[in-house]
Amino acid sequence: MIKSDFNEPILITITNQKGGVGKTTVTINLAEQLAKQGYETLIIDTDTQGNVSDRLLNEDIEESLANVLDDPKRSISSTVYPTKYESLFVLPSGKNDLSDVITKVNRRCTGLRQLTEGLNRIKKDISGDIHFVLIDTPPSHRSLLLRSAYAVSDYTLLVIEPELSSLRGILQNHEVFEEEQRYNSKLKLLGTVLNMVDRIKHLSSPATFWQANPLFRLHTCCTKREEYKRVPAYLI
Repeated sequence: MIKSDFNEPILITITNQKGGVGKTTVTINLAEQLAKQGYETLIIDTDTQGNVSDRLLNEDIEESLANVLDDPKRSISSTVYPTKYESLFVLPSGKNDLSDVITKVNRRCTGLRQLTEGLNRIKKDISGDIHFVLIDTPPSHRSLLLRSAYAVSDYTLLVIEPELSSLRGILQNHEVFEEEQRYNSKLKLLGTVLNMVDRIKHLSSPATFWQANPLFRLHTCCTKREEYKRVPAYLI
């Protein structure tokens, strides 16, 4: 459980190294539930595919995360967009523009610091206005954006499907998670969402599945039919 007086927003990075496990779906559904409970919630889309933006924003995007990370003087307020859900906002990735920024900072030895400072500036600017920030990350356990997200986050939430390739992705993520904990001592594992479970194909119960990996605490299980429905907000 998360306890906070919300003097600062709670930042949660949602991740798995493997793509296609439903990270974005979990991010959006969890954000919607938090917003419905009255929490001002912001999703930061750090995936260059921009799926969060495509699903929640109908208007044309002029300012994005790419602008914030590329220009330290860029106003944060101009990059945050409201959604059709009250109390839910999105900071879009910028898609190709974000790819260009990442390519540029990857050439610098200070690239990670630049991205981390950009995310920290966002956190500072929204303090007092936003309760929760959910960071939707790209499927890469060594990306600078994932590492910078870990550097500023309070928690990480792992999303996995009951397949070996997804489990390997979690283990790779956990290696990076442990590395980043050395630099961000407040970073904690919030829990795990076992997603897209086929109860016919996956005969073992989720608890049995996780016994092979005691590192992770299973909080909830979503079957394939439930995938696009609401993710329980008791995760928080």
